[in-house]
Amino acid sequence: MERLVDVFREIGRLSDSSATGVTIRTTSWMAWIEAFTEWCLGYAPRIFIDDGRDIRDIHNPPGSLVSLTILPKAPTDWFSFEVPVQYGLGVEDPRPLVVVKDGGAAFKGMPGLRAYGQWLLRSRRFDQGLANLAFKEVIPTVLYQTLSCLRFSNHSQMPDLRPHPFPGREWQSVFTEKFLESLRKGCVCSKCKITGDSTKESFSSCKFDLFYLNLSVIVTDILALSLLNYPEGLLVRPSIPQHSPRCDALPRQFMQILMTVESKVSSIHHLLGHALALAGHVINQQAINEEWTMSCYMGQAVWPAILDTKVIEKHGFLALNWARGELKYQGASYNEVKGLGNFNGQWSVVQQPDPHPVLRPLNLFPQVKMAFKVTIGNRELSVGLGLDGMDAFSSYTISPVQVLINLSQALILEACPHDPGAELSKPDRFCDYMKYPIFDIAPEELQMNQGVQRTRVIGVDNHESLQIFSCGIIQLQLIVRKHACLSCCLSVCRKTGCRVLIL
Repeated sequence: MERLVDVFREIGRLSDSSATGVTIRTTSWMAWIEAFTEWCLGYAPRIFIDDGRDIRDIHNPPGSLVSLTILPKAPTDWFSFEVPVQYGLGVEDPRPLVVVKDGGAAFKGMPGLRAYGQWLLRSRRFDQGLANLAFKEVIPTVLYQTLSCLRFSNHSQMPDLRPHPFPGREWQSVFTEKFLESLRKGCVCSKCKITGDSTKESFSSCKFDLFYLNLSVIVTDILALSLLNYPEGLLVRPSIPQHSPRCDALPRQFMQILMTVESKVSSIHHLLGHALALAGHVINQQAINEEWTMSCYMGQAVWPAILDTKVIEKHGFLALNWARGELKYQGASYNEVKGLGNFNGQWSVVQQPDPHPVLRPLNLFPQVKMAFKVTIGNRELSVGLGLDGMDAFSSYTISPVQVLINLSQALILEACPHDPGAELSKPDRFCDYMKYPIFDIAPEELQMNQGVQRTRVIGVDNHESLQIFSCGIIQLQLIVRKHACLSCCLSVCRKTGCRVLIL
């Protein structure tokens, strides 16, 4: 009761309040909480089941700042009650959360980038002699080979349109076999042994495989560090867990690419985890997979650059910004900021079409902008992407990490030979503009292939921050338009089977 009164007092103040909403999650007392909310604030809460279904026969009350989510109750549970409050940051990116501290004390065991590179070569035995010469010759080629074979999406159609997490760079050189041949001749493992008794059992590790593993570790570090913008002043943690030969992480996957020259589908989460580990951030891989948005360890804060630029790039969509300092909000310090998504699946609402015919690119939401919503609850700080200027979705948020996941599976049309604003010869009868800058379908509809026959067009032409928001909610594969014409975009939709086009 005391917690509810404090929360309602905060969001119901007549003076300026930074609170933008509250989500009550409970297993009991739903009717009492609904009545108490309406008595205190003058409006009822929106009510959902934990899986996102709206339990009302009619739409939830528009503009309500309170959402009531009914949690499943286990037989052994007596009562569960959570009341996290959402706040508007008052800013348009996460950088103000970082209290910058220039020139602070260096953390023990965290060398700079140049010193780390020297240590890495020495620890992997590439620092002198023939090994150093071979490394200098082979590294451009293996980088090119890795980037050519590495995939972050299972979709095989139109690979040239897939986004790439790394900045666009060219790597090319000629590979020499001399050093590899010397390794094979000197190796005494059972696989490589060519002299002596070939039937005698050997317990030596393979120098040939070790070379490829060491090379893969360096390639992984180079690519992971390339995600960080302006890394010259970054302090790097050596000997991260991902370097272990037994670890099922990127170096082992890259080793297979180098040895087989076959394409490999990897995960952006492993790539993020490797980059964060090098920056000294020890974060559980599951947390990175599901909720990571920002983190700060060893005096270095790291977050996705797309949240600063609000621009979707085909090359470098996974770029990271960083700064020396600590994460602070309302006087409290945090090590991690989690992504918060509380969109509760009002499927019938977000599937409503707009009456505008699909004839040319439109921005149907000129007064709406993406906003950052902060939630404090259970000693955790969470950030979600929300909408300002659209009352029907004022308290909904999507998780920033979901944007990155969906972009890794999307197709991006950067340009075409035609005028980007060119009209179609006549309205396309098999497309619909959407009434809201989001589209989603219920999981059961997706399994039954319902509601995905027509092409849904989200009209956010030249509204790049809304493009990012629109990418964060959809369960279907997306096509994101940059500067291509509408006709070419719809043509790609039909060739690939993609049913959602974000203008």
